[in-house]
Amino acid sequence: MEDRGRRLIFTLIHTFDQTDGGNVTQIAISRSHPETMVVAQRNANTWSEGWVWRTTDGGTTWTSLTLPTGYKRRFLLTVSGTDPERLWIGYSDGANGEKVFESIDGGASWTNLTTSLLDGEAPTTLVHLLGTDGALFLGTNKSVYYRPASGQDWTLFNDGLPKEINCNIIRPFYRDKKLRLAAYGKGFWETPLPDPFQSICQPTVDKRVAYCERDTFQFDDYSVLAHENASWSWTFDSGNPAVSDSRNPKVVFPGTGEYDVTLTITDETGFTASRSLVVEVKNECQPDTIPGFALRTATDGDAAIMPNQEGEPFDELTISAWVKPEGGQASYAGIVIGAFEGSAFGLNVRDNNSSGLSLARRRLVVEQWIHRCSR
Repeated sequence: MEDRGRRLIFTLIHTFDQTDGGNVTQIAISRSHPETMVVAQRNANTWSEGWVWRTTDGGTTWTSLTLPTGYKRRFLLTVSGTDPERLWIGYSDGANGEKVFESIDGGASWTNLTTSLLDGEAPTTLVHLLGTDGALFLGTNKSVYYRPASGQDWTLFNDGLPKEINCNIIRPFYRDKKLRLAAYGKGFWETPLPDPFQSICQPTVDKRVAYCERDTFQFDDYSVLAHENASWSWTFDSGNPAVSDSRNPKVVFPGTGEYDVTLTITDETGFTASRSLVVEVKNECQPDTIPGFALRTATDGDAAIMPNQEGEPFDELTISAWVKPEGGQASYAGIVIGAFEGSAFGLNVRDNNSSGLSLARRRLVVEQWIHRCSR
């Protein structure tokens, strides 16, 4: 996926077997090594066994994992937050004794974690509690179960939850130290997490590459972190600002090149962790020297709409563009139109389709505004 401003471009990286293979049903991505992913694929014959695929190079090559004994029809996947080799798999249709398995070597071998407590249960959702030594939540068609850490047994977990509940999806909400559950027929629930977790630092950004030197990067914290009494410390190589204690700062860099960014988090216990990433600025947004089709509005109502800038006001707007009318235009057809406090402002075609442009209501500071083509 490539982010060109607000336009996301997706690139096909792999097509799985199309002879017997059906839909991809789950994707699990390693936080510590995002190039490592695990994918579950159904069989086109929905009652036959499916596949679990794994990549360690971002999807260039894939390996079909040899799976443990059981009814390998539908899968649940979850991976460790710190060790890309550690993963867990659940069989939604598994028989008693064949429901949840763990691998610590990337799926080369498996350990059965199923106990008799899970007899008669149909697993529907499986998730690892990040920042712990293998703690797991398992949702079924009847209940929620918790396995506290490696070597410990499953226990029924229904504190703050209905006695019986048909689970759809379970996710830890680390910010508030809660477990959140979506259920079939019983709505959404949350309850406190049963055990503490160690914070894991992970910065994120709205784009890794900016194609204009003036573009702003929006950073955010995607850490496994409880926010109460937590703090954030960012450093931006040559950035404006160069440092920030905000959770989600906005930053502009001075010109083309690559820039290092580092986030350090401190949680309520005083534990600190840091992680870095690199962003790049390119210069590919100069005005065209000849008319082109950067935007074509072919029918009535066609328009390009800029996103709301989170309510932040601005008093200056600079745009360079070629404008070529195709035939007669409606009176006061808009070229660039905005609104402020209920009033419209902008540049539009004058009445009777004359060649001039008019400025409506609000003042705009215009620099190199329009080059009009006569044909």
